[in-house]
Amino acid sequence: MRTFVSQDLGIQFKYPEVWGEPIEFANLVTFIIRDPYSKSIDLFILQVRTFNLDTAEGQSCNCKNLMDFVRWDYDKTFRSDNNLTIQNQTIVNRDHNAWQMKLSSIPEKEMTQKLLVWTIDGNTGYRIQYSAPAHRFTEYLTGFEDMLRSFNFPEHSEKKPTCMLFNIICF
Repeated sequence: MRTFVSQDLGIQFKYPEVWGEPIEFANLVTFIIRDPYSKSIDLFILQVRTFNLDTAEGQSCNCKNLMDFVRWDYDKTFRSDNNLTIQNQTIVNRDHNAWQMKLSSIPEKEMTQKLLVWTIDGNTGYRIQYSAPAHRFTEYLTGFEDMLRSFNFPEHSEKKPTCMLFNIICF
């Protein structure tokens, strides 16, 4: 496993070496895996995108909670070209609430599936995405799930208090 650290985005996570080197641009980190032995162009895309929730994409998100952020980003980015397969609550790292959706879409030639995970830390929203050809969707999925478990947020993030003695003394 390798560790990705971005001072600009204020995030850190572990990822499998097979993902290669990340491409960082503005508020986006992307890993693109192409299978050189495949007869078709099988691309696996893993992305982490950050949003300032006050001025996301130059538009006011007006997001007061996680579900506001999910609805705002999904409606703006994914609703028109994808079919929603499943959605449910999940967690990122060990204690950050998150929401995930699995989508399917049919681009030019073959079906693609996406797993999107949204979470919020402070005033920053995160969309963490895994996209793969439908027939090979599970190939890098375990690495993506491991990345979600290792995801660390900025130093200024609000931490849950540490409690002792049956949660009577907290600091």
